[in-house]
Amino acid sequence: PKAFEILVDGQRVGEQALPETSESRFFDVQYRIPAELVRGKPKATVRFQAMSNEAGPVFGVRIIRATN
Repeated sequence: PKAFEILVDGQRVGEQALPETSESRFFDVQYRIPAELVRGKPKATVRFQAMSNEAGPVFGVRIIRATN
C-alpha cells in the first residue's frame, strides 16, 4: 500500500496510508502541527516521506494558523 509520513522540520506529525483501489478520489485530512515546532520561526519545512516504495500523490497543502 502507498503510505507516507508527514514531517515538519524533521519531526513526525502524522502519517497517511492510501487504500489500494482502482477508484480515484480526493479527500481532505487535517494534521495538527505542535506549536513548539514552529514557534518563533519565520518558516518551516513540511516533508512527505514514503514509508514504503511509493508515497502516493498529494494534490494540495495549506497551513492555517490557530487562533486559540
